[in-house]
Amino acid sequence: MVNAMESQDKRDFWSEMNRINSNHSSMPNVIDDVHGDKDITQLFADKYSNLYNSVSYNVNEMHSVCKELNTDIEYSCMTGGCKAEHTINVDDVHSAIHRLKPYKSDGVEDASSDILINGCNELDVHLSLLFNAMLVHGIAPANMLISTLVPIPKNKKKSQNDSNNYRAIALGSVVGKVIDNIILEKNRYILTSSDLQYGFKAKHSTTHCTFVLNEVIEYYTKNNSSIFLVLLDASRAFDRVQYVKLFRLLMRHGLCPLISRFLAYLYTNQTLMVSWNGCHSDKFATSNGVKQGGILSPILFCIYIDELLSRLKASNVGCHIGNMFLGALGYADDLCLLAPTRGSMRVLLDICEHYGNEYDVIFNSQKSHLIIYDDRFNYQNMTPLSLNGETLIRKREAVHLGHPVGVDNTNNTAIQKAKRDLIWRTNFVMSKFGFCCADVRAFMFQTYCTSYYGSPLWSLNSNIVNSFYVTWRSCIRKVWGIPRRTHCRLLNNLNGGLGIEFELMSRYMSFLNSISMSNNACTHLCYLLCKSSQSHVAIN
Repeated sequence: MVNAMESQDKRDFWSEMNRINSNHSSMPNVIDDVHGDKDITQLFADKYSNLYNSVSYNVNEMHSVCKELNTDIEYSCMTGGCKAEHTINVDDVHSAIHRLKPYKSDGVEDASSDILINGCNELDVHLSLLFNAMLVHGIAPANMLISTLVPIPKNKKKSQNDSNNYRAIALGSVVGKVIDNIILEKNRYILTSSDLQYGFKAKHSTTHCTFVLNEVIEYYTKNNSSIFLVLLDASRAFDRVQYVKLFRLLMRHGLCPLISRFLAYLYTNQTLMVSWNGCHSDKFATSNGVKQGGILSPILFCIYIDELLSRLKASNVGCHIGNMFLGALGYADDLCLLAPTRGSMRVLLDICEHYGNEYDVIFNSQKSHLIIYDDRFNYQNMTPLSLNGETLIRKREAVHLGHPVGVDNTNNTAIQKAKRDLIWRTNFVMSKFGFCCADVRAFMFQTYCTSYYGSPLWSLNSNIVNSFYVTWRSCIRKVWGIPRRTHCRLLNNLNGGLGIEFELMSRYMSFLNSISMSNNACTHLCYLLCKSSQSHVAIN
């Protein structure tokens, strides 16, 4: 396996390793005092059935939506008024199939995505005919409507006997993913969200989103202004999407009514079942939440939550840089609010509460955090900020998309976390593959241990970064099996001539280039701040 990794995809190798390791852990035979695989399977089925039917749509309202879509199809799609492509050709199918990830299980059929990826050309023709018929008639085969939920632990350090410590991953129809890919590709410029939303977009990342957040904070604090930051937690937001509201938003976005009608059929007729340790539950219907296991699902959710970002922007309240609103940023359901005063933050929170009531999104005040960037500010004498009637917890530091943010020196926190991750990954490689020769171990070190998540946001001229360099050199010595006193200048030659200092600087320059070329107006504005040396990032 190790030797094959050099000529194959290294990600596939580490995915296989994770799969092998996970197979060693046995499934608990007691969950919430329920014994036996069959009863546990039913326990999770009841739990998920309640969740995916918790904010059911109004049947009459859904019929009204479908009736409007049928009318739009008659007067738009059939008369040439709709500019969308209504035909799926063989090339569309072929391209969509080869965008599938390999080794993905269907969940219902005893099949995987590899069957389609390695299928013959005639298969593309038959799928093209099938998909065109599905769009024209607005229906889909029953097997495409079934998804399998597999509960997995959220946190392995917590009790494995508590059902609340499990989240479900969904195995959806592989053929359904093909048509999702086709719809997404043909409607890429319609199925989009505002520049305030960074989730599930090409050339956008969590680092870009946190970068913009840091720049807004830096801009206000440099100008001696207070700033209030609220990190919102939306409880199970993906699973509480209201269908009528979703399809109203898609109609407003201008999605082809023929496609909207097809998606409405998929959503209102989908069924789920639970798989646990080889046992399967009975199927149950769903009436809320984005389609489980669908490629389009996160994109549709971003459109759903983007309505909130649009309302926040329309309020014209919150942080601005120049004329650009930067008072709210989102990465899917991870939202943050930025305001220079308590009063403006109160307005933003009120908008979130009204949106939550209208769109059935629950914002959890206990898991949402408030950070105030102004030590002069006397929070004790201020009326506390609340969300849904509960006081927000004030913190000096929190985590935003895996990156530490806060009043204190978050650069130290980020680098210390990266050091611990580097040491853990190095020890994992040595414990599993210490028997391999040194050059193979070094190759594995490069592919598994060098993510350095968030490093473009580090201040590379700070003293704490030197401690990271020391940790990296210690790990390199361990991987190569050389004495601990080996001079650090020799380590760069062992690592292909590139030291850790060069690698981090290279990643920073690559990140700087990505934000300079970004078509996101918020990101590009913050890049201009860097360029004019008005940013802490420019110090690097």
